[in-house]
Amino acid sequence: AEDHPALDSAQLLRAARVVACQEVEQLTSALEAAFRSLPLAGRCVVITFNPWELAVLRRFLHANEEPKAEITAALPPERLVELYPVLARGQGWVVNQVSSGARAPPTGSGSGDSSGEVARRTAEAPRSGMLHVLEKAPRRRRAALGGSWMSAMGAMCCFPGSACYSSLLALTAKQRVPASSAATSTPRRDPLEDEKGDCNGMQETLMFSSDQLAEIERLKHDIATRKQSLGNSGQSLRQQRKDPLIAEWTKRLNMLHCNGPKYVEKAQNRCRDRCHVSVLLDEAVEHTVALGPDGSYADCTFGRGGHSRSILSKLSSVGRLLAFDIDALAVQVGRGIAQTDSRFQIVHRPFGDFAAVVADGVHGVLLDLGVSSLQ
Repeated sequence: AEDHPALDSAQLLRAARVVACQEVEQLTSALEAAFRSLPLAGRCVVITFNPWELAVLRRFLHANEEPKAEITAALPPERLVELYPVLARGQGWVVNQVSSGARAPPTGSGSGDSSGEVARRTAEAPRSGMLHVLEKAPRRRRAALGGSWMSAMGAMCCFPGSACYSSLLALTAKQRVPASSAATSTPRRDPLEDEKGDCNGMQETLMFSSDQLAEIERLKHDIATRKQSLGNSGQSLRQQRKDPLIAEWTKRLNMLHCNGPKYVEKAQNRCRDRCHVSVLLDEAVEHTVALGPDGSYADCTFGRGGHSRSILSKLSSVGRLLAFDIDALAVQVGRGIAQTDSRFQIVHRPFGDFAAVVADGVHGVLLDLGVSSLQ
């Protein structure tokens, strides 16, 4: 990252974590096991935050979705099996996408919160979470396809990026309707425009020496002047980001803002007594317990228990909730809930072990793939 300032070190760390922890394999295994355990009409709610999570979800949906009637009528059987691998398998169920695209609201919530607390939760709440609701449904057209060619086509699979997938997109573009709950995405902020950071005014005066303040102001002035000069010469924002001088000055400015004991103290103060903000709480819980309060459900990402507590509040005395987490502190919090509520159980295992833990099946599954606010 030091040799290539344009690279985001946070993204590099996330990519390394995904590979080291085998998160793609874990998520794929959890989705497959969850739908084997769900009854018909059971729902799996997934909240994604990163592009790779969305890619895994789309691959799983594509491998288990059924073509619409218009597509079935327009394409020959061989082409249908190529585009929809589920047609070549013997499973009696498919996956339907009930809704997708709902984003986390940009405001905090909570009963009894003061206006200051709500404002703080608003600033800290994740804003990029997207809610996806998948439902297990029976196959509708199992008898529509047949022939010895199906066994030969059974191993074929079409993934995003392939030629067959592009053909499918072109064919179904007019059939797809955007989800009404999808919110307008917020334009991405230019990191070079955010030169002030989160330390300005009186906070800057308290955190930095006079020499550091002078250097900060000089760097801000140099960056603004350089960007104006490049803009006047016709360079786009993308080209300005790649300018060596701007990259060097921005890196130095970030180092000044994020270094030293006062910065560490400030970060510790911000995290002390920080509450966890559950993402899309009401929407996620409503879809998860769609089959009723007497069912058994699974929260595959317990975190600090925001979703689990809400699910428990919806269940009857015979309902059950099983939670997963690999964070020892999260498991400790969950065991505290289990001591006072016999309907709840938490296991100290990753959600990739879903198939090994869940033997009797569940009626709904929740996967909140974001990192806990406390983490």
